[in-house]
Amino acid sequence: MKTPILSVLPNNQAIHQRLKFVHFLIIGMALILLLFGNSNTQAQTPPDNTSTPLVQSQSGVPNQEIKCKAGFQLLVRSEGSMPACLRPDTAQKLIERGWGHAPTVRKQENPKDLFAAVAVDPVTSRVYAADYLGRSLYVLDASTNRTLDVIPINGNPWDVAVNQVTGKVYVVNRNSPDAVVVINGSTDRMIGVIKITDMGAHTPQVTYNPIRIQPRFYKIEPLEVAVNPSTNKVYVSDWNYPDGGITVIDGRTDRVVKTILGLGGSSYGIGVNPITNRVYIDEFQDDHHHVPYYVTVIDGSTDSIMANVTIGRTGPGGISTIPDSLRIVPLAVNPASNTIYAVCGGCRWPGQDHNSDWISIINGTTNEVIGNYTVSPKSIAVNTEENKVYVGVAGYVDFSRNLVVSGSHDIDVLDGKTNRKVGELRSDTVIFSLAVNPKTDTIYVTNEYPKSSIEMLSGTLN
Repeated sequence: MKTPILSVLPNNQAIHQRLKFVHFLIIGMALILLLFGNSNTQAQTPPDNTSTPLVQSQSGVPNQEIKCKAGFQLLVRSEGSMPACLRPDTAQKLIERGWGHAPTVRKQENPKDLFAAVAVDPVTSRVYAADYLGRSLYVLDASTNRTLDVIPINGNPWDVAVNQVTGKVYVVNRNSPDAVVVINGSTDRMIGVIKITDMGAHTPQVTYNPIRIQPRFYKIEPLEVAVNPSTNKVYVSDWNYPDGGITVIDGRTDRVVKTILGLGGSSYGIGVNPITNRVYIDEFQDDHHHVPYYVTVIDGSTDSIMANVTIGRTGPGGISTIPDSLRIVPLAVNPASNTIYAVCGGCRWPGQDHNSDWISIINGTTNEVIGNYTVSPKSIAVNTEENKVYVGVAGYVDFSRNLVVSGSHDIDVLDGKTNRKVGELRSDTVIFSLAVNPKTDTIYVTNEYPKSSIEMLSGTLN
């Protein structure tokens, strides 16, 4: 059963109990007086009639829009998301000590949002949605379905992944020198940036992949990200047409430790099995090179190629030589069953006279294709606890008529044991990306049409 679509604008914060607020005031004022003395923290009543932050919050005003009296600055406590108005010097010192943060005010340069990837941290029940056009990362509370924060990003956030162990959030950023932005999931504060120059700073390992004959050097174009919480490594796929590549980041230091070039094709979808310590990259191909469409398997202990799994051949027409801003090539891994779901887009098998799309189902133990599911997918998400696979089916829009003219906007539900369709869920809009909270079997969907939004669906079939 579907719940209402979440608003794309920041929602109200949860109303806190008055006792908790009093406790907050006592602790906050004690801390201020202890750190800075009375001279800088005495609040002189300004001449206007602005309501207190608590009154504004309880009346439905989002944290980002709460107004302070003249001469005071809004500060939101990192724990509890409670607003307070303080003098600027006091607020700045508390921000530097991590006690709170200034709320994000949405910029209006990009009035149209486009939510790309979405990720869930089941430990903290937080949902992260990359707003590609809005140049920001939305943070939602999965328990209340409200927006907690909107974090500005210098560039166009495209993909996002969460390390459930460390609580760090990694955002791949397009069209910016800040290739990967690192967020502290506890405070919603940016704590690191991995530059494009950092990703190319090390002497890259050029892999003579047997699929490709002549690897070359090329420009790094990061697209998708995956995290191995067991090894605390972060893997970023690089488009790098026509040779592909990945960047390996140490999650302890958030520094690049290895760049692997020459994978072949153009590296796009990426996934990790933390149990087997293997990384899987979907290598987009075009028909000009007359090579198979395949998934590269990386050994996470050595970060080197251990296998290539052929999943089809790209038909005439191939793919574009640059990443489409509205294209997602999904790849998902089910660690519980050691199964990989990879997309072959615009492919054909020998004897076919037309191109088609399908998901190749790969056995992670043998690195062999054990089945195919014919569909044009936009995204794939796996619920490891329920052993279900959710496939967002691509819909195609005639923007001149504002109509979905082909495809559908359903979510196919597959049984992870048989990899057969057991039902479907209905979305009201054209799907862009999926993520699932395995603890609640709740699916979070970003939509691109008719209005970009974040939708929440129950994974339970009727």
